[in-house]
Amino acid sequence: MRKSFRLTALILAFTFLFANCAYSAPSFNLPWQEKNITRLTADFTPDYEPDQIIVKFKENCNKQKKEAKIKDLGLSTLEIIGDGDAELLNTGKGKTDQALEQLRSSNDVEYAVPNYRFRPACNVKASNTHHSKQFVKKRTSDTLYSMQWALQNSGQKIADPYTASLVPGKAGVDINPPRSRISSGYSSAVLVGVLDTGVDISHPDLQDQIWVNPGEIPGDSLDNDGNGYVDDINGWNFAEDSNVVFDSGNPFADGHGTAIAGVIAASANNGFGVSGVAPHAEIVCLKFINAEGIGLLSDALKALEYAKQQGIQVINASWGDYFPTRVNDPEFYQAELKPLAKAIQQSGALFVAAAGNEGQNLDTLPETTGYQYFPAAFECPNVLSVAAVDNKGALCTVERNGWASNTGAKTVDIAAPGSNVISTISLGDLFGAAIESRRNNSRTATWGFGLQDITGQEQRTSLVSRELNFLWPQWNPARGKNAPRILLVDDDNSNSSSSDCGNYWRTTFKKLGVRYQEYVVPSQKNAGDGPSLKNMKNYDLVVWQTGRSKEIPALTANDVANLTSYIEQGGNILLSGENAVAGNEGWAAQILQAQLVMEGLPCYDLTGLPSTNYAGFQCILDGSEMGTPPVSHDLYCPANPETSWSGLTFKFASISGTSIAAPHVTGTAALLYGKKMQKSPAAIRQLIMKSAKPLPGLRGKVLSGGMVNAQAALKR
Repeated sequence: MRKSFRLTALILAFTFLFANCAYSAPSFNLPWQEKNITRLTADFTPDYEPDQIIVKFKENCNKQKKEAKIKDLGLSTLEIIGDGDAELLNTGKGKTDQALEQLRSSNDVEYAVPNYRFRPACNVKASNTHHSKQFVKKRTSDTLYSMQWALQNSGQKIADPYTASLVPGKAGVDINPPRSRISSGYSSAVLVGVLDTGVDISHPDLQDQIWVNPGEIPGDSLDNDGNGYVDDINGWNFAEDSNVVFDSGNPFADGHGTAIAGVIAASANNGFGVSGVAPHAEIVCLKFINAEGIGLLSDALKALEYAKQQGIQVINASWGDYFPTRVNDPEFYQAELKPLAKAIQQSGALFVAAAGNEGQNLDTLPETTGYQYFPAAFECPNVLSVAAVDNKGALCTVERNGWASNTGAKTVDIAAPGSNVISTISLGDLFGAAIESRRNNSRTATWGFGLQDITGQEQRTSLVSRELNFLWPQWNPARGKNAPRILLVDDDNSNSSSSDCGNYWRTTFKKLGVRYQEYVVPSQKNAGDGPSLKNMKNYDLVVWQTGRSKEIPALTANDVANLTSYIEQGGNILLSGENAVAGNEGWAAQILQAQLVMEGLPCYDLTGLPSTNYAGFQCILDGSEMGTPPVSHDLYCPANPETSWSGLTFKFASISGTSIAAPHVTGTAALLYGKKMQKSPAAIRQLIMKSAKPLPGLRGKVLSGGMVNAQAALKR
């Protein structure tokens, strides 16, 4: 019962991360950003933690007087926060408004505010990009670098799910990072705080970029550096008050922060994945957003105080929310959100904030709606707010991108790449693209992709060889002995040669020297049944590929019945393709032991998990060789962990939003500090602003009139 409940909870958490408005993310069954588009037409009741308020008494109010005031009002202290002078109080159920009114009327109180909630500002998109090996070799060994148009835009095509086409970029529309950042010349002591969800500190493209607290001894359960936090080795989890900065049991909960960290500081030239803007920076995990996608003001204040203690130089804040203001009173936020504004100013760091994804003009928003987006709209000298542009340099809008960046010629400072940006993600060891299983004498493998999605024949051959070794371990490919009798079922339901996915299997079997017989399934409009049980029983192994079939279900009722009988009688099955089990999810979970978690996961690569048949395997999965926009891939988890397991997982995905634009600016700031610039956060902010690359579409939309230009900033 507990195992089933945990699995359900994890699936719900994943759905929340990728398809819930708390992350400003799209639904996979609706236009990508539909929930974002309607965000400002929703109920704008202030969102805060029930029955909690933050209070700061004036300096001349002594401890006894504070305690008496709190007791007289029937309140109780939950904890001391921020710089030690503010307190988080419990008001009792339904008494928040009354307590706020009483405290604000007191001459002893500097401020009293609700414990506001904040949410990430990110959109996750299913998108894959044309891959150019030659382009990769020119700059770095990172296998996905050619997909990073934000770092070098040569006009390469980007697959855009919103328009269902490959969209060419505009050469030069990138942040222009210096080549030297990958090799030398930059200090490794630049501390960058990711104030967000947690970060996967074991991600292969991030593990070497995670800060390690030099004042702590790992695992001794002592506060060695005396900062009030025990074993804060890589930062702190302020949402749960622990040193666990990544929830390995629910990796989706910390996916947002992991993606932000990847844009900033993913390892460069390591022959894997992507490259960060500032790969010599060190990421300090400041987790304050919980598994429900909510970050409390009180936790943000504690995190900012911690950042100040550690000497963090740049803080990335890819989150925010709309808060009430008084029409024509721009000073209102200084009273309502004064604790946050004060903590940001006193942090000693450059604070880079996402501008939001609702297509609003933040200059006029307070007058037209009575709301404003914070913290991006704070008028603090160390706050740098960021809008988002696409690969053509155009501001992200509903018409072009399916979602819209907030703007404001006075409120939003600069723009950065924020559409279809590839970065690091984490799915853990449980969730993946392929499930292998054993069922009595039968072995099965279920892939949420097809060979057509994998770039390069060498990788396709390697993957199929591994799978055949699992499904038919008697096979000795070196000696050519005990090869399985294979039936290849071509079920992509297409007569078009351009989308004939079966050819990828034929070529691969030929490379492996494996003999097979082929069964071509006619279109389902003309019956559409695959081979009979009698036919399949003549083979040791059935490879059934559905290609990019859009017919749902891909498998007919007869197919399901025949496959079930074949497996129960000891047959071995490899089922592959996008939508391969769609319409038959329950059958797949029961018979193939592959539980479908989500269709259309926006991922780019396949990485083998340790201690599995796929260990050490890593390849790009973008389908660019088909010459058509690649589709997204299915995510599975084992239905019975005792007899089934995930072997391949994803480590990178495409993400859109001002949330992913902000870390490009954060990384640029880290490069500036890495050159040992002895400048204030306000001075670094000005350097970045003045060196912005002008773009016509940004004139009158952001204060600088352009997008971040890293190399130009370093030359000023």
